[in-house]
Amino acid sequence: MAASASIPQFGLDADVDLTELLALREENGRFSIGDAVIRAAAFALRAHPELNASFDDGSILRHGSVNLGVGIVGPEGLIVVVIREADRLSIAELATERRRLADAAEQGKLRGEEVIGATFVISNLGPAGVARFQALLVPPSAAILAVGAVREHLRLTETGVEGFSALTFCLTCDHRVVDGLDGARFLETLTNLLEQPAVLLAGD
Repeated sequence: MAASASIPQFGLDADVDLTELLALREENGRFSIGDAVIRAAAFALRAHPELNASFDDGSILRHGSVNLGVGIVGPEGLIVVVIREADRLSIAELATERRRLADAAEQGKLRGEEVIGATFVISNLGPAGVARFQALLVPPSAAILAVGAVREHLRLTETGVEGFSALTFCLTCDHRVVDGLDGARFLETLTNLLEQPAVLLAGD
């Protein structure tokens, strides 16, 4: 936390409509909303490599691999585990790896390579009922995505009022590595993938 406080950082928010994703999940219940967010983030990082980066020893390092750090609750509190080459895994493989790492954390059996080397971090407090939050950077990663809870909303349509489910993302970026436009473009890609999610199931 002390290291994070010394970093010039900024935040950007975006809401995502989950209507189509929830419909797909009804047909294929093998993944959670969190798994879909992880895969969408991996794809978005592939499209925006400037966020898959670190600031270390005064230099910017862009990583060739998408190694996603995912915050989970372990025996001693919140811990970040690493899903390596996340952009190369199907959504089913991501779900299996996430569960494996969570089980290893619960049993105190995580290995060193399973907790170090994240190139981007996702912190999901949605299951705890938190609607929106801004996460602190986890150095040396240049960005962290905070994921809130799925909440019900209302909107006007041509035929009246309809309900829909949505969640809020809060992206925190290291301003030494990423500027506001980079972050906005990443969030646009991420939300588009989740609002038109058929590509996320490709390969399953």
